[in-house]
Amino acid sequence: MNMITDLVRMWLTRSVKPFVFTGEFDSRLPYEECEQLGLYVHIPFCRSVCNFCPYCKMEYSKERCDRYIDALIQEIHLVGGRGEEKKRVTSLYFGGGTPALAAGRLKEIIDALGRYYDITEGIGVELHPSDVVLPVLRTLRDAGVTKLSIGIQSFQGRHQAVLGREAADPAALAARREELEEELARRRLEAEALSAAMDALTQANARLQERFSPELNRLAGAYMARLTGERYSAVSLTRELEGFVRAGGDVLPRSALYLSRGTADQLYLAVRLAVCRLCLPEKPPILLDDALTAFDDLRLEPALELLWELSREQQILLFTCQKREGEALAGVPGVTRIAL
Repeated sequence: MNMITDLVRMWLTRSVKPFVFTGEFDSRLPYEECEQLGLYVHIPFCRSVCNFCPYCKMEYSKERCDRYIDALIQEIHLVGGRGEEKKRVTSLYFGGGTPALAAGRLKEIIDALGRYYDITEGIGVELHPSDVVLPVLRTLRDAGVTKLSIGIQSFQGRHQAVLGREAADPAALAARREELEEELARRRLEAEALSAAMDALTQANARLQERFSPELNRLAGAYMARLTGERYSAVSLTRELEGFVRAGGDVLPRSALYLSRGTADQLYLAVRLAVCRLCLPEKPPILLDDALTAFDDLRLEPALELLWELSREQQILLFTCQKREGEALAGVPGVTRIAL
């Protein structure tokens, strides 16, 4: 069979010389201007070497395969890092050899390529029929593979013998197909259950917000009015919990993104206190860690007054690295100061 391969090669190349890879053009790969570019990664390892295969290949050894992939990833960074921006490519294909022998490391290669190339039409892998098993397929799926090419070569026993292929076992293939179909059916049931659960959670969240949001806005607005001396008397929160405040003369509310740091922290404190009041009816202690850092002296006084009033019904632990809070509360009934 090797002689036949050699004769075919000589006829195609019109030369008796073997293929020689010199690396002459590897110093630079001028692909920047290429359109519809596709990437091919060769994994040259096989469990056994088939006589009919003309491609670069060798028998698999884990140590050799790992060294090859380590060097491959280095070369990807070397070549890809020369571009000024990510290159758009149509596809990525792993051939061999038997890429499934390195299935556990294909994600490393894909991640390295993903830093420099935007793959638009999916990732394919060539598989030997014996590698079409659930563990390998799961590994490939998790790595981002979306396409498979299975090298059957032939289902005929006499052809398989000539090609050096192991005979295909129809019963084993049928059993494998049944196993995959059962797994697919199970995954579909899981997907349906997850979809139903997400729908139920979305509906529950919507109902909760319908009941909870008005009261949260009302209570947070009351606290905000106390903190700001009635300057901002209304608070509203979106479903994404983005905060807005409205001053007495404002036509439209102001987003927290456009407030000063101190006012934004006043809003944040008002919302935190309102959430604790509404969601924790058993009234556990409220912990505030440097919550008043951005408050100037004018903001600090009403904030401490509000916290002191609330502490009559619910213990509040105020941690701070500053002295001014302790000095302002010195001598206030019900306040205990502990230096750590």
